Amino acid sequence: MMKRLIILLEILSLIFLIVPGGMAQKKLSALVSFSTSSIEFVVDNLSKEYTGYVDVSITTDSTDWEAYCQLDMIGIPGDRILLAQGINPTSSSFIPLTKAAGITRKMNNKNIFLSRINIKYIPSYLDIPGRYEGKLVFGYKTTINGKESLVQLGQLPVSIDIKPIFSVTIWSESEMSRKEIQNGPIGISFRVPKPGEWCSLEKICLTIVTNYSNWNLQCGATDLIDKELNRFIPVNSLYIIVGNSSNCMQFSNAPISILSGQSPGEIGVTLRFKLNVTESILAGEYSGNIKLLFGGM
Repeated sequence: MMKRLIILLEILSLIFLIVPGGMAQKKLSALVSFSTSSIEFVVDNLSKEYTGYVDVSITTDSTDWEAYCQLDMIGIPGDRILLAQGINPTSSSFIPLTKAAGITRKMNNKNIFLSRINIKYIPSYLDIPGRYEGKLVFGYKTTINGKESLVQLGQLPVSIDIKPIFSVTIWSESEMSRKEIQNGPIGISFRVPKPGEWCSLEKICLTIVTNYSNWNLQCGATDLIDKELNRFIPVNSLYIIVGNSSNCMQFSNAPISILSGQSPGEIGVTLRFKLNVTESILAGEYSGNIKLLFGGM
């Protein structure tokens, strides 16, 4: 079993309440310990939520107090860094750390163990790739002589390392089926009864999510083959139509650029394919593969 690193932070918070005679009336001490030295997220998927947790022990001289937690981080909006308490919290129990969040009710107990303070980061393509560093600030509010005072206990480092990401979800749709393509060839096929222009039996649907500020998508294709006839159609007879465009782009032996962007975003697009054949091509059913290539900055 992995041994947890316990960091013990003792803070003696000296609060002087000056009375007319000039005498200090109250001295408070507090002790806090964390079960981990930091919370770190390495973000390489924009559709995944990232979570970490810390256990916190607090001991204080006060007999009327309430613990709180506050996020201090620049560059990531607080509404996408959330806090929840307990083991296996539900999604609805997380609250955004846009302001100080109470993690206890008013306590008379001087010692308390807070198990599983969960921190969640929800990625967005709006976050520029890079490393963001901040801290969770823990403290408590206490009432002294009827006046509320704020005492800081300790800080836990938080880092979010966002990688450059270009994510494409690919679906193949035909009259008969719809299937997601994962780590395999993207197939297209044509029924060619005679010379002319023929559309592929499939269309390819893409959902692109990226945090790159400048990117492009290229597409390459193979020759089309009828395995029964052992005949092929050269790739330069194949054309692609992107989205609702009226332009057909002709394939060649090298990949062609089909889509680009100058900002991060989430884009859905459909790819359709057309085949132009002459009398030299025998009737049959021809199939081949396409390949998508990404470039970005």
